[in-house]
Amino acid sequence: LYSSAASDVYKRQNLDFGQERIVSKSIQGNLTVNWLHGAPGRNLKAEFDVIFSRSQTRFVKYDDFVFEEPYLKSFHTNSTRLFEGFTDENGKAVINASFETEGYPGFMTAVFKGKVFEESGNFSIDRFSLPYYPYESYAGVRVPAGEKYSGMLYTDQDQKVDVVFLDIDGKPVNREGVEISLYKLNRYWWWDNAYDDIANYIENDSKSLFKSGSVATANGKASWTFKVA
Repeated sequence: LYSSAASDVYKRQNLDFGQERIVSKSIQGNLTVNWLHGAPGRNLKAEFDVIFSRSQTRFVKYDDFVFEEPYLKSFHTNSTRLFEGFTDENGKAVINASFETEGYPGFMTAVFKGKVFEESGNFSIDRFSLPYYPYESYAGVRVPAGEKYSGMLYTDQDQKVDVVFLDIDGKPVNREGVEISLYKLNRYWWWDNAYDDIANYIENDSKSLFKSGSVATANGKASWTFKVA
């Protein structure tokens, strides 16, 4: 907590959601504002925003599984306004927050930023963060280790992919009809020389479905076997 400008009397502000982590898309928080001498910060304008940053999705005993969406490595969100209003006569306000639960790569961190204004225009700032778990369960994939030195997987051999489903506390979750797909990825690149002798680098990525199947988990675990001829 700090102030944007000097003032004779500073104030304390506290936004409490009553939990150490966010596991649902809707939560309610209680904002309390007091002057340092103890009097309530009544009828003061307050603003609170939230922004999500990516966290590491890991579980104890499953370090060799990948639980994050690899194509969302550059994931980021914009700041969203949660609350804009005034404290009551007791220096309090209720903040209701709703979050999206789709499109996240895995575990997230919710960073809250708040301002409480004085009549002079000066304001104090509060900033804190909470872990955010957007999904009830998380799918982990473990691919074969491959050849010792190169990591390659050889063709004409069966290869086994392990799958596990865990809840936010790392406990196994059973799932039926889990669809698994194997894609072939292609990358093309070339240099293009235009009439003005300026060379341009061009690349293109594509994918094609190679094989698919479905599995059911037992104690949260399953495996799927494929072979590339």
